[in-house]
Amino acid sequence: MANQEKLSPWVRENVPDEAVYGEHYIIIRKEETKSGAKVHVNQVLRDPQAATITGEEVKSFLDDSASPGLGVGLLILAGIIAVIDIVCRLIGALSGFPVFAILLVGICAGAGVYQIVKSKKQAPEILTIASWEEFEPYLEQALTEKVYNEEIKAREEELGEKGKAYAGYFCVPARYAAVGDFGKAKSNMGVYDQLKEAAAQAAAALPEEARKLERK
Repeated sequence: MANQEKLSPWVRENVPDEAVYGEHYIIIRKEETKSGAKVHVNQVLRDPQAATITGEEVKSFLDDSASPGLGVGLLILAGIIAVIDIVCRLIGALSGFPVFAILLVGICAGAGVYQIVKSKKQAPEILTIASWEEFEPYLEQALTEKVYNEEIKAREEELGEKGKAYAGYFCVPARYAAVGDFGKAKSNMGVYDQLKEAAAQAAAALPEEARKLERK
């Protein structure tokens, strides 16, 4: 349940928990598997997917965006790893661990500071949302995040232990893909140019209403 105090009056009044918003997404998945010494990399363009999100889920996303909790958690994790590293060095255990630990501490600490700064910037913006135009970018971010996470979960369910192997995901609203704008994608991989062209064609072939973010 979202903290209502972090949400603007407009959001509380105009975004009921049971509301459902949606649009179509273009999704490209990369699977990297090993067979002996050979590494096989495959990128697959999936059929356009309809995706939805509830008002309750969006408000929870806004609450999380305005909260420094994740950043604080990452800083705490960095501190715990640093303590473990120090103890290991004192007792002479895990001689190969320190370099990795220092790198991990740096990553966690950097990510933590970034999340805290980001939340402090977004908190006042979220409190002043007063129109659909101001709300829509956050709605889109929340839906894209949900689609991305569901892709990861689906691969793990489909492939079992193999689903934990390295994989890549590229998720972008169809309305952007249709005009060749892939900058709004949530992704952890690069995509082949020919796949981007195919993605743009698949998105453009959708009915116009499928390329809109709207309440269902």
